[in-house]
Amino acid sequence: DASRLQMNRRSRSQREPANPLHTVRVAADAPAAPPPKRLRLSLARRAIASSRVRIIVVSRLKRAIALRGAEAVLAELFRGARPPGRREPPLIESAPPARAYFALVSYRQERLEGDDSGTTMDAAALASIADVAHAAGLEGIWLDACCFAAVQNKYDHDSFVATLAAVTQHASEVIWLPRARTASKASSYQFRLWCTFEAATVAERGLPVRVAGVGLSQSQLLLHRFGTWTPLWPGCEMGEVRKLQTCHSILLVLFFLSPLVVAPLVWVLRAPAALSQWAPKLSHEYWLCESGQSVLRVMLLAAEETAHGRRHGRTSARSTLTAGTSLGGGQTSLSELRCRDSSLGTAHRPSLVAEEHGAEEAGVGGGGLEEI
Repeated sequence: DASRLQMNRRSRSQREPANPLHTVRVAADAPAAPPPKRLRLSLARRAIASSRVRIIVVSRLKRAIALRGAEAVLAELFRGARPPGRREPPLIESAPPARAYFALVSYRQERLEGDDSGTTMDAAALASIADVAHAAGLEGIWLDACCFAAVQNKYDHDSFVATLAAVTQHASEVIWLPRARTASKASSYQFRLWCTFEAATVAERGLPVRVAGVGLSQSQLLLHRFGTWTPLWPGCEMGEVRKLQTCHSILLVLFFLSPLVVAPLVWVLRAPAALSQWAPKLSHEYWLCESGQSVLRVMLLAAEETAHGRRHGRTSARSTLTAGTSLGGGQTSLSELRCRDSSLGTAHRPSLVAEEHGAEEAGVGGGGLEEI
């Protein structure tokens, strides 16, 4: 009888409709569903397109360098304040990124020890950037240290990511500065997180790349050609992958002495799984070398295609900064590269394996450019 009564209760509860008040209460407590991904991306694009970024006007920069010299203009840009009483228009203007024909300056910041000016490049590099931008007919350039406006001298990461997203999505071209200072023998451009992200933007959007400055260093040329097998050559040391360079140089000497003994070690160095298990630090430098070679391949191939007229910038927006002033066009020569290798290989998107040094370069999530 007890079991029969329990079965009758179960059947009655299954036939009765659910309590509507209980349903309403559960629905009210449930969290709201997030908007679809397509809608979020559309809203993000609209917000970025309607934003404004600070851009250096190329015509005013050229005129200022001719009048006052590159050293004085460089100090003024990084100081962020105009001298009192100057009647000239400011070098930096605020404009919608979607309507300005500007270039992103991709470079590795290099600060001098004991220098309080805060400059991240030398005067020769700034003059070269101005010449390249003027020859390309660009209206403006975006230089991160000068054009990003910090709020009350405090770094705001969310604001910087939003600004960087607007710049990378709407920049028409890229001016590449492999070395920010003439005296620097080695550059870690290809190992930096933001530089790798900018190279990925070039590969993703097919942007033209124009080379400025003194060109690539010998270490960059070796890394571009040999990749993970870059030897430790005198004057071409790279601090980020110095252990891997030293290991390869030792193996190279031993290989000529006894090839059969060194062959298994060579196999270990060419197998990333085995390398990560037996030598994790060398494995990190291995992937860093591979990522750096990919970055250099992408930028060099884009620069070569731009020099031969196979890549063109977005010329639909030319009226925001200079009020329709025509600056004249021109192509950048690759003689400054000091790289005569024509077999640059196929450009592919570099893996985002980059060295993080300090708080100046914040991490980027696994999402794509549109999600950022």
